[in-house]
Amino acid sequence: MPRSTCLIALIFTFCTPMAIRSALSQANPTDTSKSASSEVFQSPRYGVTSPLPKAWPILQQEKNEYVFVCQIPQPKFPDRPGIMALELAIAPESLDEYRTRIDTNSKRGNRKGNLVRNEVMPKSALGMPERLETVWEFRLPDGEIWHEITVRIIRGKHLYGYVLNVEDETLAQARKKFEQVIASTEYSTPDSGAAKVNGAPTNRWIQTEFHFAVDLPEKWAPLLAPNEAALLYANAVPKGIWADNMLVVATKMGKLDYAKLAETLPEDLEAAEPGCVVKSCKVMKTASGAEALETVVEVKRGPFAMTIHEWRFAGKRFNYELKFTVESARYEGLKAAMQKCFDSFQELPGEVPELGKAQSE
Repeated sequence: MPRSTCLIALIFTFCTPMAIRSALSQANPTDTSKSASSEVFQSPRYGVTSPLPKAWPILQQEKNEYVFVCQIPQPKFPDRPGIMALELAIAPESLDEYRTRIDTNSKRGNRKGNLVRNEVMPKSALGMPERLETVWEFRLPDGEIWHEITVRIIRGKHLYGYVLNVEDETLAQARKKFEQVIASTEYSTPDSGAAKVNGAPTNRWIQTEFHFAVDLPEKWAPLLAPNEAALLYANAVPKGIWADNMLVVATKMGKLDYAKLAETLPEDLEAAEPGCVVKSCKVMKTASGAEALETVVEVKRGPFAMTIHEWRFAGKRFNYELKFTVESARYEGLKAAMQKCFDSFQELPGEVPELGKAQSE
């Protein structure tokens, strides 16, 4: 969905000398591909190889949705440099769908600033790919003018958003370098953490680090979703700006009282998300005869009516949640495939790592 003014926040987060030194000190160890002073930035996990200007040091990399965040020196504001960033998100059906949503939110006044331009641009002879260019202008109380240019590109199942946020006098020179980065960036498939089982009669995938397998609905596939605390994330072909999705999360092993949880969870869900409707929350038997808790909830997410169908169950290594979030209009047609996915879940032999904090939240 359209971005908020998070890059403005990043500027003021990173713009003090102490913050800059702190961010640089936390960067990954220096090597020829990831050093803040090198020309080439490589991120196999996010599927990006980008030539970054040496004068724009990296403040942050491979964290949440940010592939990288670079500092841009501004002579007029030595204590408040500009920012160039690359964000990774789930791709919409088309760039025009995303353009329409930005226009709609702008007309509703959902974001501060003036939307100067929001246009899908064709591939250029200078190497710029087809892209959605969105330009915002911010006039600060002291008269300063800042520009935020976001260039969004679809590659496979992901949306790459390049963001330039600089003061007016820096714009012309910085924009040229910014566009050179975009035109020169090479892409590969981001690491989803999963591998397809070739030759299987179903759409079966294995989570390669935590060693479990599931049958996904037809035409669904795993992908990297850096903002999701999940061992596995998969989605359908997008419709508009939304794609139905499934995720698997895990917590440390522990005995669960499913009967008690069935009594308390609906109230907890309604307190956490007012307006949601818990359609069912019941203890059921799995295909192996074990107990699980099955919950179906209807929610509103922006303009969308969504249905969440989840199962909570115990494996031999962890307690798991397998959760689908789909548009309610498609829910009935997907119920059988979702049930099949849950029934197909299987832990596989192999050593697995301990759960990290993000994976167990």
